Amino acid sequence: MKKEEKKEKKKKGNRNDTHTLGVPKTTKRQYFKAIGTEERKFFIPENRIGGIQNIPFRGKPLIESKPGYRAAVFLLGACYLKYYDRSRVNRDAPIASQYTRPFAKDGKIWKEVRELLVGMGAVTCDYSYTIGSKCYYHTLTAAWAGETWKLQGVFEDWPIIAGSLSSLPYLSIDTEEALGLLDRSYAMRSVKAKKVFRRTKRKGNYWDTSTWGEDERQIFEHYIQTFDNRFSVSKTGRLYTMANALPKELRHALRIHGERTEELDVKCCQPLLLVTLYPRQTLEKAKFQSLVEHGDVYAAARDTICGTMDRNEFKNNHFIPWLFGSKEGFNPYAPAIEAWFAIQFPELMAEIRRIGKVKNAKDETARNPKALPRHLQRLESKLIWKTVEAAGIPAVSIHDGVRVRVGDLEKARAVLMASFWDSYQLTPQIEVSDVLKNLRTFEEEKAA
Repeated sequence: MKKEEKKEKKKKGNRNDTHTLGVPKTTKRQYFKAIGTEERKFFIPENRIGGIQNIPFRGKPLIESKPGYRAAVFLLGACYLKYYDRSRVNRDAPIASQYTRPFAKDGKIWKEVRELLVGMGAVTCDYSYTIGSKCYYHTLTAAWAGETWKLQGVFEDWPIIAGSLSSLPYLSIDTEEALGLLDRSYAMRSVKAKKVFRRTKRKGNYWDTSTWGEDERQIFEHYIQTFDNRFSVSKTGRLYTMANALPKELRHALRIHGERTEELDVKCCQPLLLVTLYPRQTLEKAKFQSLVEHGDVYAAARDTICGTMDRNEFKNNHFIPWLFGSKEGFNPYAPAIEAWFAIQFPELMAEIRRIGKVKNAKDETARNPKALPRHLQRLESKLIWKTVEAAGIPAVSIHDGVRVRVGDLEKARAVLMASFWDSYQLTPQIEVSDVLKNLRTFEEEKAA
């Protein structure tokens, strides 16, 4: 009887035992495993905790605003834990408002809390963009960096980029060429240009590029002027540099060892990696593999679901968001895409649902939309940039491809083909991406 009671108590404890901020202990283990830090602790300043709780915020103590308090703890903890290493060297932490969304859903709260902590002298913020993102640099002040800290709690699903920053010493950018390309790209992507060419019903492929205002132009000009060759590695293994934040036209100005570069792109990379989900060789697996290797899975799905829509529009606005679990509730074709997979490839759809299944959920149909893209990104990073790096080819990772020197193109292509085949017997379509194609089309039609 005592044994059964212990089991029941243990089971109950696993379900209910949480840290100070109400998050299961398993989350802490997962977070520290992902971050790979030697500190392996999340800290809140012991002798400042009362001060944090009682800071006036929106007419009441901060502790009474749960999202606001969590945002404050996130900022202080991230600044301390992320780049405050054993040598006690205080470093900058890149943090963006979207990082706080799991617990501070109101973006305005994050900004208010940040200004509150800056005003009270706990952190500094230089309001400059960081590596490969639209984050700001935040740093603990000398007084707070020297405080005694105590383990208190963690938040669920921390989205900080894992790993400390290192550099790619061979990576640089031709500033003059990049600024020239920026001016040309802005002419194509500006709101005014989009209105003109929608009115004239031009059919160039540039129509689906993102629209820029003056703010976006200033951001990318800042990236070019302050280009940094440091990188960070996400917990899914993806490598992030400033090159990832640049529009594709501007990547034409990237240099490796001062030489011009070209971009190798694995066509339909994420759908191709779905083949690896099949547990065994079946007729359905052969059918799907043939479609992604030799056909066009985006066009096949589009033809059934909404045949009149442009293929790229369907891919970028509906298929990829469904696959990556983004735009939930803003993607009207998501149910239709899932139904298409369930009808055409039921075995694959069963594996997709298995990976995304939420453990111990009351609703058996509950699904974590981020589980599949994270799994695919781990495979992608292993097969692409890690393989190229292991082959000794100087390169920079660009989403699901790599950018290498022109002289290394064929060697890199051969390495990637061998990587996919040796690991999963896949034959990817690897193309040299023409990053200036849309820009040339726009300028030709404008001249005409």
